[in-house]
This record gives sequence, C-alpha cells and structure tokens, in this order.
Amino acid sequence: MNEEEHWKNLMIKAQQGNQEAYKELLKELARAMRNFIAQKVGNLCSVDDILQEFLISLHNSLATYDPSRSFKSWVYTIARYKIIDHLRKGKSHVELTEDFTDHKNEFQAFEDNQLIQKALAKLSPSYREPIILTKINGLSVKEAAEKLQLSESALKVRCSRGIKDLKNILTRIIHEE
Repeated sequence: MNEEEHWKNLMIKAQQGNQEAYKELLKELARAMRNFIAQKVGNLCSVDDILQEFLISLHNSLATYDPSRSFKSWVYTIARYKIIDHLRKGKSHVELTEDFTDHKNEFQAFEDNQLIQKALAKLSPSYREPIILTKINGLSVKEAAEKLQLSESALKVRCSRGIKDLKNILTRIIHEE
C-alpha cells in the first residue's frame, strides 16, 4: 500500500471515529508536513508555527474530506494555504525558497480538485480563461493571447490579476469550510 492509500485509509477510519487511526495519521502527517513546510520556508523558526496551524486546520476540516478525492492533494493544499496565511498575517519575515509566482505545476496537480474548480467558477471570465489556458492547459502566452484575441501584454496582466484574485477567493473558501 502506498503512502496516499495508507493516509486515505487512516483518514476514513478517523472520520468514522477511530481515535488510534487519527493519532497515527496526525503523527505521520506532522512528520511529512514539517519536512514540506521546511522546504518551502527559509526561516526554520516559523515551521512549528505553520505546522501547528496546519494541524488545527486539518482537525477542523476532518469532516470535509471527500474520500473520492485525492487525500494528498487535499492535505498539501491545506499546508500551502497555511504557509501563505502565515506570511500574509505578517507573523514573520519569512523568505520563500519556492517561487510561488509559478503556479503552472500547482494548478496542473490540482486541476480536478474541487476547491480549485469552485474558486475558478467564482473568478471573472476575463481572468479565468487566460489562467485556464496558460496555467492549466499549458499554452504559451503567445498561443493563449492569439486564442483569446488579446495582446501578449494584456494576457499577462489578466493572468497576474486573476491569480491575485484567485488566491483571495481560495483563502475565503478555505476559511468558510
């Protein structure tokens, strides 16, 4: 059984009230997320704070996990947003070791994620279409601009503004759940 299946099984048991499975899941996720957060954040002093926020959010979201979806996608999305939330709240002057402006891999990994789909649906069509074409479908700026009959600079502006709006929408959706 791979890690994804193992964690998913533990999560399903935890949702059913199995305390031992829940403890094991938290222990394993704490170790994995500590490493993940440490890779993303340059300041190791912030890792434990972010990890704690992640574990609280995971606990509060326990009932919202849909077993038909990828558990790893769901859990890593929570971790990413806890990192971003921590930075936005100004709790520390952390330098990211990952370029969060390149969203192509993140969006491709989660394109079928219900959370991303919900956020994209709330995004203005003038921003949604350029983001889907470039960040999810992988078209070049030139190809997407031609398809949408825009200049390349106008497309870049729409993508930039759209990603900013999308982050805000995702933050609101996560905090609503």
